[in-house]
Amino acid sequence: MAGAFRGRNQLLGSHGKVWWNKKLIAEINKFELKASAEREDVNIGMDIDSKLTAIKCEGSLEFKKIFSRYKKEIVQAWKSGEDIRFDLFVKVDDPDAVGKQEESWSIGNVWFNEFPIAMFESKQPMNEEWSFGCTFSDIEPISEIKD
Repeated sequence: MAGAFRGRNQLLGSHGKVWWNKKLIAEINKFELKASAEREDVNIGMDIDSKLTAIKCEGSLEFKKIFSRYKKEIVQAWKSGEDIRFDLFVKVDDPDAVGKQEESWSIGNVWFNEFPIAMFESKQPMNEEWSFGCTFSDIEPISEIKD
């Protein structure tokens, strides 16, 4: 049957990778980036429509705690008042994807809003979640999975 897919074709997040300033972050657990539309109401007769006025992008990275990457660099920049920026590249390349394709995105002008300085919990594997923002115009689709 045309257009049919099998369960194995659903992408598995274990095949996701993140590069931070062109360096692979092997200890990534989870990545999320989302865009939110800001809108203003527009009255048209009795209807209330909307007009797109801006787009805000926010995301998060969750790491398995293995290294202390980039914290010192960010802390030093923030201490001096510098709003340091980074580039991210994300890719999901599941070998069971339809047609053995991948999905990837280039994300520029990334800034961090929050990251843990120090944390731990007795007898628990350590993970860290960092929240970030970026400008929508600095997001570029590189590849997509097509049917």
